[in-house]
Amino acid sequence: FEPLFGSGSPIITLVVAVLVCLFLTQVGSNIAFGSAMIPIIAPFVLASGLNPTVASVAVVFIVQQGYCLPASSNPASIYHSHDYVPDMKERLKFTGVATLLIFVITIVVLSIFHFILP
Repeated sequence: FEPLFGSGSPIITLVVAVLVCLFLTQVGSNIAFGSAMIPIIAPFVLASGLNPTVASVAVVFIVQQGYCLPASSNPASIYHSHDYVPDMKERLKFTGVATLLIFVITIVVLSIFHFILP
């Protein structure tokens, strides 16, 4: 994971951790990947100077946001299987925009917390 997390910048470490967790929740369990990612990224978080609390919140929060994408959970499968929900293109556009907003807001808010928390 050195090429992904070894940048040295706290914000880049935060962005990569969030992106990796977001993508991994599409191929497996949210809880399993959330639990696995914390010890994997911990050395990189400490080396980059990112606040460990911010990194932990980022990982736990973002793996739980994977529910809005089709591969992640039961609520997503129900959402994507009903007739009263608009066609597949509309559903994918909505979930794509929602996921992008969640990602951007997570990075912005947690970056602010990184700089104001001791």
